Amino acid sequence: MARSLRLAAVALIALTAAASGTVANAQVAGFIRLFRPYHQVVLAQLDEVAKDLKLTDDQKKKVVELDDKLNEERRALWEDAAGDFDSIREPMNKLNAEIAADFVKELDDAQKTRLAQLFVQANGPAALFDPTVAAELKITDEQSEKLTDLRNANRMAFQDVDWQNITPEEAAKEIDTMIDTQNKEYSAVLTDEQRTAFEKMQGEKLKIDLAKLPNPFGG
Repeated sequence: MARSLRLAAVALIALTAAASGTVANAQVAGFIRLFRPYHQVVLAQLDEVAKDLKLTDDQKKKVVELDDKLNEERRALWEDAAGDFDSIREPMNKLNAEIAADFVKELDDAQKTRLAQLFVQANGPAALFDPTVAAELKITDEQSEKLTDLRNANRMAFQDVDWQNITPEEAAKEIDTMIDTQNKEYSAVLTDEQRTAFEKMQGEKLKIDLAKLPNPFGG
């Protein structure tokens, strides 16, 4: 599995190298939604999210500080992994939870509630891998295993695409199709009650443009 993750990342770098600006960022956004949820402090950097949360100037500064810390410590973990990403899954989850907790400390109750809703909205069913979301929905061990198996299969499918020999437009369409398929697969793992609860967790809909987030691979 570590090999498939490594090859998927290499494929994404090749994919984004052929594109630039908004197109490349949209591809990265799709890749991230396929394999891991966007972190709360990452989402909070989007203007529409910050405005919806009514973040103060001090809170916005804290977001930047926490995002810098998150990126620095993630890079250290990735370097230590030397390609074996399964070996850092637990410390990565711990880091994500710690940064999220530090951010939540800065928010009032209304902001905390809304942040949780926007996190689920932005990530869609990929948010099911977040421990807090999974706990609230009472995801069983069996369901968690099924979700992980589906994600691993999608990583392999991503790896099998010849990203270097398709246009950015074709790549964007391919990723959209993968996300749509994956979302349906994840949703099918839930019970009817869980699907209803998951929809309610999203709150009032907000138009969120993930393509405006920085491309971590440059471009």
